[in-house]
Amino acid sequence: MAGSIYAHALEGRTPLARLHPVTAMVWTAAMVVMSFASLDLRLGLGLVVLQIGVALIGRLPLRQIFVVLLLVLPLTLFITVIQGLARPGEALLSIGGLSLSREGVLLGLAITVRVANLALATTNFFASVHPVRLSMTLTRIGLPFKYAYTTVLALRFLPLVLGDLRNIQNAQKARGYDIERKNLFVRVVKIMPLMAPLIVTVLRRAHSIALAMDLRAFGAFPERTWWEEVASPGRADWAVWSLSVLLLTGYLLLGFTL
Repeated sequence: MAGSIYAHALEGRTPLARLHPVTAMVWTAAMVVMSFASLDLRLGLGLVVLQIGVALIGRLPLRQIFVVLLLVLPLTLFITVIQGLARPGEALLSIGGLSLSREGVLLGLAITVRVANLALATTNFFASVHPVRLSMTLTRIGLPFKYAYTTVLALRFLPLVLGDLRNIQNAQKARGYDIERKNLFVRVVKIMPLMAPLIVTVLRRAHSIALAMDLRAFGAFPERTWWEEVASPGRADWAVWSLSVLLLTGYLLLGFTL
């Protein structure tokens, strides 16, 4: 999954992959700010539609993007149930002595949509920005290469971790531990035993990366040379920057009035 997402950025064939890395950072930052700016469910759903539309226009891998959402949303739906049970208000559903309040369910759904927006923003970013070009851009705007590379490595780690989680789930299925046929609540509980092998896998990957960096004398020289160059921002980049500012301003104004 992670490889499929990065293939679009590495090939550079899509319109979004040809934009300047700063443009992708500005757009993603605007999406993240808008995601946190309001808990209004209508605005959140509108932002989801916008980001899916951007993925369609940019010819990003929709299947892999939706896989990321499917991995993230079950945990957030669990938050919706907790909010519905814990928050007082008008009862929306009563089962035995437990009742889900309407206010709590709406708040939980708003949080779910917020997490979906964050997942879409970061996944679109991964699918459209070449990691080497991003490192070059961060270095040229004044960030030391060591920290620029660390930032890019941290950003690339999330899709790799999600891919590891999918591999662990497939391995457990082969052993008869299939959680996808269970209902949502049982699935959330049964995903917890998968965390231990996931943490071990992540630690092993981090150790391997650290050894590879040491073998290549990472940080031994103060100056860094590059194989390719990043062109200056063009008209399309300026247009996306302007659109990001306009969308962010309009979203904040709507958030304050609704």
